[in-house]
Amino acid sequence: MKNRALDFKKIEKILKKLDIKLGGLSAPRECKSRHKVALIVPYRNREENLKIFLNNMHPFLAKQQIDYGIYLVEPIANVDFNRGLLMNIGFLESLKLSANKWDCFILHDVDLVYLKCT
Repeated sequence: MKNRALDFKKIEKILKKLDIKLGGLSAPRECKSRHKVALIVPYRNREENLKIFLNNMHPFLAKQQIDYGIYLVEPIANVDFNRGLLMNIGFLESLKLSANKWDCFILHDVDLVYLKCT
């Protein structure tokens, strides 16, 4: 399978629709959140899963009134996908990018959101 880089234009469109800041950060407007959560998500070549994940995870977290950030971590071209390594990198980068503000880290997979159709 050809390694395609993540199309940031498509992701920006989804974030804009969901009213999420660039970088996947969000916080409640009505109150001060008691929890600050970083979601670390390794990613490669699962664009359809990513759309489902973002379209469901952002509203779910916003409803919980959580201050959160979602960090997609994608390996560079021609490098094997190593889920554990990507999660470690995502953890370190989330600390760097958000000045150590996170209380909790969730390590997630982009394809672990299932929709129940009735």
